Amino acid sequence: MSLMASLLLARKILKKAYIVESKKVPDQSQFVIGSFDKTTQQYELYRQIAGYAPPEQTDDGDEVKFDSQFAIYQLKLTPVLFTKGVRFSKLMAFTNQYKEVTDLTPQWSRAFVHKKNQVAANLDVLGFSSTSYGVNSEALYATSHNMGGQTFSNRPAVDIVYGVLGHRQGMTELRKQKSARGTPQPYIGQILVKGAPDIEADMVAVIRSLQVAGTPNNDVNDFIRNRSDFRVIDYYTSATNWFIRAQDETAHGLVGLSQMAYDIEKLGRTTFLMDPWVASESYQVGWYDAHGTWGSNA
Repeated sequence: MSLMASLLLARKILKKAYIVESKKVPDQSQFVIGSFDKTTQQYELYRQIAGYAPPEQTDDGDEVKFDSQFAIYQLKLTPVLFTKGVRFSKLMAFTNQYKEVTDLTPQWSRAFVHKKNQVAANLDVLGFSSTSYGVNSEALYATSHNMGGQTFSNRPAVDIVYGVLGHRQGMTELRKQKSARGTPQPYIGQILVKGAPDIEADMVAVIRSLQVAGTPNNDVNDFIRNRSDFRVIDYYTSATNWFIRAQDETAHGLVGLSQMAYDIEKLGRTTFLMDPWVASESYQVGWYDAHGTWGSNA
């Protein structure tokens, strides 16, 4: 007998139940990565491409040097299928007139949103050590990313805790990232700071304040406040890790790929008079370029 079916053995009609889950689970995966691409294919390819090099001085009579773009790395992103099944007895379905237990639609959709949020958050949380999410054998957040002879950093040489000085350093280092040709690749648009609930109050104080706390002349906070927003990610497992990404989704290389949308279906009743239900969804996350991202593992 299934666990769900056993809930109603003591009493045939369940008047009230408290489901120990949030009534609404916000989709935080979009804050970690941005919007998910969609596909009907088995996988999609994402490429990191080197742009053109700056022009060179050409003296009279010298031959013009030709240039071309070229692919540096390639990510083959293959969605993963996530499923969950449950069975109800015919008796349970008949006697559960208040639908407290068998109301699957909201309960299961919340469970699947939890999973998607966890998968997306792991892209950041494991981004200092895991080499399985990206285009090569490097971790997402590193002090030296190789781009075919050129390098750039999206992690401080010494990890720092979140605060005014850390926020400023992250923004500065994000702007100082280099392209595959060794030229500055300055991102000067809006940024999104991501952190666990433990630093939410600090993010509010740093980003929303008009003046910089602790400075002798009450320095204005425009450098941070005018370009920054923040999101609390409840699925981060570290109280001190924090991350920055470009708000403009064309300016960073984090990616989520959705394949089959969330769906729940009822299967045929079994000979044990059980009604099986199966829910499923397929997607995957990864990165094909570390530009436009920055993280500190303090």
